Amino acid sequence: MTVMPYPIDIARLKDLLRTEPLDPTFEEYGNFIVRLPLLVGGKRAYPDNVHMVHFFGNFANYSFVFGFDTDEQMLIDELEALILANKESAAYQEAKDELARNKAFWEARNAQKERARRAQEVQRAKDALAKYGVSQ
Repeated sequence: MTVMPYPIDIARLKDLLRTEPLDPTFEEYGNFIVRLPLLVGGKRAYPDNVHMVHFFGNFANYSFVFGFDTDEQMLIDELEALILANKESAAYQEAKDELARNKAFWEARNAQKERARRAQEVQRAKDALAKYGVSQ
């Protein structure tokens, strides 16, 4: 049984897994594959089926969002192998390196903005004290 919340062309997904790097962002959310127990609202999504596996993700350079559950062992084995091969590819590593560079850039930018915000707060406080003649 395969459960899809929206239609997904599995053949197209397999082709893309062979040719396009996955988006490494999804490593932080389960690494493209989640095994039981799949939980929805704190309850098992498939209490009578211990073989269900959830596949989800997208690609780094091509938008093809996927998310579905299946217990079809041949499909599970094939997708796991394709995902593993994809993650071992040079293209995936490049996407992962780019993500790390982007993350470092945004973290530095946000830290700079936070320092500027704090400096403005300090200046406002000094201005307010000076306005009322309070010495520092």
